[in-house]
Amino acid sequence: MKRFPLQVHVSTLFLLLILIVGGALALVGQRMSVQMMTEVADDLTHRITREVEGAVLRVVEPVETAVQLIAFDGVVRARTLEERLNSVALLGTALNQVPALASVYVGYPNGDFFFIRHLKTESERARARAPNGTHWVVQSIDRSNTRPRGTCTWTTTGASCVAKPGPTTPPATTPVNAAGTAAQPRRAGWC
Repeated sequence: MKRFPLQVHVSTLFLLLILIVGGALALVGQRMSVQMMTEVADDLTHRITREVEGAVLRVVEPVETAVQLIAFDGVVRARTLEERLNSVALLGTALNQVPALASVYVGYPNGDFFFIRHLKTESERARARAPNGTHWVVQSIDRSNTRPRGTCTWTTTGASCVAKPGPTTPPATTPVNAAGTAAQPRRAGWC
């Protein structure tokens, strides 16, 4: 058996010692970086969550306030279209003051509904076939008779009536059109 000089033994020991210390430092450094990255990711997630919650609240709170105020208005208890049209000014103001609101829809237990939508652009006015000067389109279905009666009314910012084409018959109450496919209520021919 061949004997190695002392220098080789000392060099081997120092090499092993350097490898062990280097490995330990690398392992500790890796664990610290993982912990630091996890903390940074958690902090960023919490900050983004707070920002998103704030942004959602800034959109939702005005809508909730408008809905709560509308709930106290007579439109929710109105029985006829004429009574419901008395609330157009309030509903139009809600649409103007709360940008997140695109429309207001009030449904009634007997199946009636009252719907007001703000027409902001000329293309929206053209799509609704609304006369010049129209700012809101009001759609309503009255089911007090045996046959439902649909009505469209166009109004100005002062809630004065621009045109009221009169009652028309809404499409059948089934959500299927003549071709057997899903009906598109926004494309209904009665308004």
